Amino acid sequence: MKEDAAYQTILDRAEGPINETDKADLQQEMGFDYRNALGEALFAMITCRPDISFPIIKLSKFANNPAREHYQALKNVFRYLRETIDLGLIYWRRTTQEDTMLQPSEIPTTFHKKCEHPNNKSTKLQGSVDSDWATDAETRKSISGIVFYFAGAAIHYKTKFQNIVSHSSTVLYCRVHRYIY
Repeated sequence: MKEDAAYQTILDRAEGPINETDKADLQQEMGFDYRNALGEALFAMITCRPDISFPIIKLSKFANNPAREHYQALKNVFRYLRETIDLGLIYWRRTTQEDTMLQPSEIPTTFHKKCEHPNNKSTKLQGSVDSDWATDAETRKSISGIVFYFAGAAIHYKTKFQNIVSHSSTVLYCRVHRYIY
């Protein structure tokens, strides 16, 4: 799902059908039940695909009355899942332990050709944080995300709406930065 503010505004302002007949017609036209598909994507997000948490949380807000734009965004999430089915989190270490069950292996080259991650030592824990600034059109709250890496891949990921409305990006950064420590 696109992350730019203009697209998020389109999603926030899109209004679904007013009556039940129009809702049924839209569902028939799109070819799937929005709530069922959203539930399946939510299951994938919780069990094995934390990378789709932002779009799924965003689209969950419109589960009661989705518009055509929400259906299309959910279709795009499923297209993304289909195209990235072979990708995954790869954990590695430079040396093997004294365990006979573990065989020595090379660092996966396909992973590092795509993205050279700064956490190239398996014993180093590293974290990143990012946030937007008041992009939720209804509440004007900011969304923050945090991820921790170990052994070359993510071990913890979380996104959340901030509890208060930030009046500047500096204040938001200080609150999020303090949250990490």
